Amino acid sequence: MDRRDFMKTCAAFGLTLGLRPQNLFAQCDDNTNLFFINFIADGGWYPPHLMDPKLNDPSIMVTADRDGSTIDTLHDTYPEYSRQDAGDSWADADTLGRHGIAGNIRFNNLQYPYAGDSGTHLAWGDFFEAHGSDIVVVNGINVATGNHITGRKNTWGGHKNRNNPSLAALHAANQTDNLAIPYISYGGYAETASEVPLARISTSGQNTILNNLTNSPNSYLSDSVEDLIRAKSAARLGQAQEQERLLKAQRKIASLQNAQMSAAQLNCLKEAYENNTIYDTDSEPYITTTSRDLKRMARFVLSSFESGVAVSANIYRGGFDDHSWFNRDQSKVMAELLDGLDYLLREAKARNLLDRTVILVSSEFGRPPHMNDNGVDGGGQENEEGRDHWSHTSAMVMGGGIPGNAVVGETDATFTSVPHESGETITMAALHYALRNRLGISDALKEKYPLLETGIDFFGDS
Repeated sequence: MDRRDFMKTCAAFGLTLGLRPQNLFAQCDDNTNLFFINFIADGGWYPPHLMDPKLNDPSIMVTADRDGSTIDTLHDTYPEYSRQDAGDSWADADTLGRHGIAGNIRFNNLQYPYAGDSGTHLAWGDFFEAHGSDIVVVNGINVATGNHITGRKNTWGGHKNRNNPSLAALHAANQTDNLAIPYISYGGYAETASEVPLARISTSGQNTILNNLTNSPNSYLSDSVEDLIRAKSAARLGQAQEQERLLKAQRKIASLQNAQMSAAQLNCLKEAYENNTIYDTDSEPYITTTSRDLKRMARFVLSSFESGVAVSANIYRGGFDDHSWFNRDQSKVMAELLDGLDYLLREAKARNLLDRTVILVSSEFGRPPHMNDNGVDGGGQENEEGRDHWSHTSAMVMGGGIPGNAVVGETDATFTSVPHESGETITMAALHYALRNRLGISDALKEKYPLLETGIDFFGDS
């Protein structure tokens, strides 16, 4: 497939590219870049169902008129999702098995069935036992908002009041030399502030794109002669662009350079996707077809990193905004998230990419420790009640050489943020400040999109 046909295929199947001039002759060499993935749980998740578990306590008041008797109703409402009585090695006896412990990380002891009639489950404990050594849990984040738009800017851009580039965009802008599609997004907050091209991709289109990424069978010239022609052409175009001062003309020349990008670079992506994959996304068990799609996203992203095509990505799962049927629906989306994340971590380790891939798993805010009145009390059905918005939440960071098996921050029994031991309030801006340093974001970009300095040591760097 030539470059023009590739672009047509991308447009037809949901991949929108914003490109800049590339190295036209990139081969499948080892990519030594540092990578970044925003693993987005969009809608507002509930950390007490994952990595900040709580026990029901009717003796405490979580608001002026609601007690703490519904902080965790899942074990009783849907016992099929509870592993309380499973006798797991990670079960915490002090909570009668409702919570689990893996190293230093506490989690809610839940499970969710895989698709089909196999009778097997994804257990939260299996996930944290397998990956806890790579995970830093950040609890007690005060996002100071319950607004989706503000929360997304804050959680993935680091600032509530500005349309900052997402952290993935900043990282891509920091490392864009010779990259075909430096920043890939499957959804969620993907502001670039024109700092970097963005490739919006859909899972429905990526397999068709990959199937069509083949070397052109129509060439009558040897590879060495074609490379020489391309090199001469690229040199002349580059020289013309350096001499051309008009922005419009520069863009036209850049487009022509992009159109001549070597097919070799695109075939590196296909090679990495088809032949370098360790865990086949189509033969693995999965929670739902949505979690299988998350695995396919992860496979494509890692292949893009490995082949030198990209350095940043958004992997996206929405559906966390459960104002009704909370216990039923939040359990499923949380299981889907863990299923996709488990694949990402296993595959990244198997490809020796995890130590060079920083992963942020987060949501724009949390959900409150009390249920709303959408159930029977409000005229609805049994178990129809949900949880609304809450400005306290958690996140997880893993990979990139960051020491795991760690928990930073905490919330009290009412799932309300407690100040960090440094005296500071943990915020997403503070976490972004630390992640920018970990990723090596340039001083120029930091100054252009400033954040307040934090003294919180999230990653054991001090």
